[in-house]
Amino acid sequence: MRAATARDIGVGRIVHVSTIAVFGNTRGMVVDESYVRPDRVFASYYDETKLRAHEIAQGIAAEGAPLGTLAWLSAM
Repeated sequence: MRAATARDIGVGRIVHVSTIAVFGNTRGMVVDESYVRPDRVFASYYDETKLRAHEIAQGIAAEGAPLGTLAWLSAM
């Protein structure tokens, strides 16, 4: 759903559920949502597809959609 479509059908807010996996291996560096992953080395297809979905969500937000992202952290 692109931003204009969301507005046209009256969507008030879009929530994108993500994961900290989109940041990749930060090698211990503490990062925030402005961090851009410098590589395309993926640990799994999950890792890769979450980054690609995150990039799509960022594009929709850049178009003006009312989009918020929640980054999920899980202990392994």
